[in-house]
Formats: sequence, structure tokens, C-alpha cells
Amino acid sequence: MKTTNLTILVMVSFIFCNCKDNIEVKPKIEENSKSTLGVYQDYFNDKKKVNSLMDKIVFRGDTLAYKELSMIYALSGHRSDYLRVSLIMANKYQYAQAYYDVYNDLYRTNSYISGNKEETIEDLNLLDKETRNLAIKYLEKSASKGYTKAKKSLLLYNSKGELLENK
Repeated sequence: MKTTNLTILVMVSFIFCNCKDNIEVKPKIEENSKSTLGVYQDYFNDKKKVNSLMDKIVFRGDTLAYKELSMIYALSGHRSDYLRVSLIMANKYQYAQAYYDVYNDLYRTNSYISGNKEETIEDLNLLDKETRNLAIKYLEKSASKGYTKAKKSLLLYNSKGELLENK
């Protein structure tokens, strides 16, 4: 009898443990949680932080500050406002990523809204001649400094902005 009770107890415990593992546990969502956009919007509105990063960029060419400020602008929905910062880092400090960012911002003038999301056509032929030539100039400078994304994009274009033939 003791063995039967013990067997039943072990079986009940085993069943209980297996059932417990199959219970779906849903994560607790806090009432005050913010989206990434909301958090970075707060960073964007924090003028003291933004000005501090901007000072590091303008006066010291600080690449970490540049990358942090780039994320703040991009993730807060203000990426198009970052062109002047990219120009400073490219022209004053010859920073390869900044040259690419200038190119990127220039061809993004071809952006349009499709449904609820922004679509960008990476086609320099859609730009006016002067803007296209400027974009290509910055892309070439970035690639010459070894920036991988620029090298990949440059493979798509020749000096006239036409697709290169793969050989």
C-alpha cells in the first residue's frame, strides 16, 4: 500500500511539473514603457545632451559622439536634419562614414511615403545633375578612405551615376 501511495504521489508530481512547463507565461508590460522612437525623441529634445555631443563633434571631431548623435537623429525621426553634422565631420575631419552619410542623405532626397513606411530609391539618376555629382563625390571620398558600405555602393555606379557592368 505504501508503494502504491508513493507511486501515485510521484506520478501526480510528475504530471504537475510537466503541466507547469506548458503554461504560457506572458511578459509583463509596464504601463510607462516607451517605444524606441519615444526614447530617442526624448534624447533629441534633451538640448543639453545634443549640444554636448555637437560640441564634441564640431570642436574635436569625436567619432563616438558623431555615431551617438546620428542614432539620436535617426531613431527620433529627424535623420534628414543630420546633413549639416555629416558635412562638418566629412569636410573638417575627413571622416569616412560622414562622407558616406552625406552621400546617403543626398540620394535620400528620392524618398517617398508608401503606405505607412518610407521607401528610398537608391538611384542617383533621379537627382538633378549638380546634386548627383556632389553625391558621387562624397561616395568616392568615403570609398577611398576604406568605408565598406561606400565601396559596395560605388560598385553600382560609374562617374555618370549609371550601373556598372559586372565583369
